[in-house]
Amino acid sequence: TVQDFSSANTLGTANISYMGDGNLGYFGINIKESVLNDGYQMASVFKHEFMHLLGAGDAYKNENATKNTIMQGYSPNGPFSLTDIDIAFLDAMYRNPDIEHSNEYMMNYIDNYTTTNVHNVQNLKSRVYNRMLTNISLQDLNIQLDALSYAPDLISSLKENLRYELKIDKTFGLSEVSFGELLIIETNSQYQYWYGNFDPSTNKYTHSYVKNNSSSAVSSTYNKYDYYNEGIVLGFPNGSGNATFYVRVNDYVLSLKELGDFYDLKNLGVSLNKVFKVTTIDSYDWLTSLKNGTQPVF
Repeated sequence: TVQDFSSANTLGTANISYMGDGNLGYFGINIKESVLNDGYQMASVFKHEFMHLLGAGDAYKNENATKNTIMQGYSPNGPFSLTDIDIAFLDAMYRNPDIEHSNEYMMNYIDNYTTTNVHNVQNLKSRVYNRMLTNISLQDLNIQLDALSYAPDLISSLKENLRYELKIDKTFGLSEVSFGELLIIETNSQYQYWYGNFDPSTNKYTHSYVKNNSSSAVSSTYNKYDYYNEGIVLGFPNGSGNATFYVRVNDYVLSLKELGDFYDLKNLGVSLNKVFKVTTIDSYDWLTSLKNGTQPVF
């Protein structure tokens, strides 16, 4: 509710009442009317008072309290930010609403939050990317596969695997693996063949490439990559602007160009970029063979 306060320093209050039997009665937040005219200030005041409703006390009244919390004031870190301590407090209340939140429990939860919290950005991205690839349109994927002009006999078994589902090898990315691109049937001298290697021991993605039907030499570059569990690897060939997912389907590796990004979920998607085969042949021999128009033996 909106309320005017006698003190100019009071911008809001949190009120909780209990019934005679000890059950929770009326509760809510009162905010000064002038605060409603300033979105920045309202965001801070609301968060501060909402934390009070959940049981947090004013940090400025406790000389031993950390300064880095929304309970120290209305805007210690800006109107849109909550500190790690604030988030840990809210998480404890939200995840475990039915247990007693003693001071000892809350202190341990907050102190150990950075190591025990599984609801972090990395795991959230893993779930989003896994769902995105699980729900991929197989019809669109097969159309894109045909458009890449790989030799039909080389992708026949892959097309069979993609008839009903994208069955991702969930162990992909856990151990070192190399994979080389398949031979295309077009004679495009500007086409670049690629070869990749993921090495978990160094967290490095090596990608080598060479132009088709040319005298150019094999070139290699190194980038870090991200592993998102369940066999999903995200690499960045040629820089951060080229986010590409890699998944393994039997002995094939698919590279899928990211469309949109994690912060634009409604437009997040992928398009098939290249198709590889898992191999033990080194990058130079594999790519040189492709450059000369010959598919290496798997």
